[in-house]
Amino acid sequence: MKNGQSHLQAILDSPDDDAPRLAYANRLKRSGDADRAEFIRIQCALDKLSPQAKGRPALEAREKELLDQYGWDWAKEFGTSISEWVYRRGFIERVQMRLETPAEEIRAVLSKSPIRHIRDTGQCCELKGVVEALPLFDNLTGLEFWGLYAFDNSLVAKMLASRHLRKLRTLILHHDRNGNLVQEKVLVEAMASPYRSNLVELGVNIDGCWRGPSNRILVAMAQSPYLKKLRKLHLSYAGNKGNRSRMNLKTARILGKSRNFRRLEEMDLGGASFPLEVWDEVLKWPWLSGLKWLRLHYARQVKAPDHFYTVARLEELVSYREAFETHVDKVDWSTEFVSPWDGKTCWRGLTWQDQPKRLLFGMNRFVRSRDYAGLESEYRRLCKKLAGQRLTKEIDALPFQPFEKGLLKGLKQAVTGLGPKKARTIYLRLRPDIRWAAEFHLQANDPQITEPQEEFSYEGPVKKISGPRLIQAAKIYAKHPIYSGTEPSGAALYLLARTIAAFGRCVQALPVAASVYFSCMYSVFCLNRGEAPISDNNKQQSAGSHVILNPHS
Repeated sequence: MKNGQSHLQAILDSPDDDAPRLAYANRLKRSGDADRAEFIRIQCALDKLSPQAKGRPALEAREKELLDQYGWDWAKEFGTSISEWVYRRGFIERVQMRLETPAEEIRAVLSKSPIRHIRDTGQCCELKGVVEALPLFDNLTGLEFWGLYAFDNSLVAKMLASRHLRKLRTLILHHDRNGNLVQEKVLVEAMASPYRSNLVELGVNIDGCWRGPSNRILVAMAQSPYLKKLRKLHLSYAGNKGNRSRMNLKTARILGKSRNFRRLEEMDLGGASFPLEVWDEVLKWPWLSGLKWLRLHYARQVKAPDHFYTVARLEELVSYREAFETHVDKVDWSTEFVSPWDGKTCWRGLTWQDQPKRLLFGMNRFVRSRDYAGLESEYRRLCKKLAGQRLTKEIDALPFQPFEKGLLKGLKQAVTGLGPKKARTIYLRLRPDIRWAAEFHLQANDPQITEPQEEFSYEGPVKKISGPRLIQAAKIYAKHPIYSGTEPSGAALYLLARTIAAFGRCVQALPVAASVYFSCMYSVFCLNRGEAPISDNNKQQSAGSHVILNPHS
């Protein structure tokens, strides 16, 4: 162990050097952990290969295979102190974690892996721990806050003035929309600091709803002698103060003349509210045509003197829309938010929720083949493995037979309620957290879902039909929810598998010509694609006593 710790310390001390990592891989192989050793070597090799290299696809396929199998196991030593992570060159280098925490807890995370990039998405008020932990940040290349709220500006000033952040390539200071912003003076001084000389991505004093960096801060960015490497700039709601735009022609001209932006590849001007004279100046920016991506979602024309009321959205002004689309390779008019919660525009890694979600989505292969006995059997095995024999037997003993009878009764009522003008689709919506309560929703439109997916919102139903409840299942689920801690909940997965199997047998038992879906808040499955009724032979196998078959009773 001491030898292993010395190898890890060598990696922490020299995170840019592959040699300590490869030495660590050799030690792992000698100790019997060949898969982890292989993963380190593969990622180190991939880091050096060009995207077009011949050997890259095979290495990437093996990398994915190892990540799928071990990506969570290798992160368990962190526990829930991290919520998202990315491996690079064999080790976790990028993490999402709470930074509103004592320095000792930050130190504990940084001691386990060569962390280079930290993101905090929580509402953050206290930065004392971060300031005390700054000596540990010498090798940090990314620091992101996405919910700054009621913080002490003097601590932000200390943080940004620290030489320990001199290697930062990414700096994000985004705010809760109801919180305070960093003082202009603090950011103006920070932009003029030589410790910003490595920045590639920058975004400050943005809340994504109604405030952006002020004119003074924008000018500080443009005139800094140290921001020559910028490639990605977050300027949503630029110049806005509250709901009023303060962007002026003078500032726009200074931005256009800045040498700091000449190498930009991506820029976010979402929500920007400028008078037309400023938009005209933006179109003159000499570096605009070098952008590969420009976000202009909800960018607007406003009118003097108050710059408050919207005259028109920029995409509705045909000449301006065409001008921007002519200048820029990709103009994004549709991306509503730029945040870690909105996928396409921020980095994504593994999360503790990913593993149970993969196992939940994995039920679809049984649903597609209508192998409901196989579904229950497989997730019973998984429950026994993850949760133990006692809890598995407790779930086996639940009264799913009367629950399934109730589902069949509700489904018959739902089928009767279908009609060509209004209701065309049947949903069984289940609330696992509330009495395991099932409710049938008849909906006007068919979303045509073919693969399982998360469902955050949906259109209101044409009609609701009450379904059965299984309170005993809800009690078990309350103690073993699907998303909790670092281990998948075998109990929650088995409960859902039994519920889907019960409903699937009901769908098989009836000639349903409409699409039928099952939704449990976390996933939607398609159980029937609006197909013709199944054969009489299959009906006989699915109907009668077999509809309420309990394979574990």
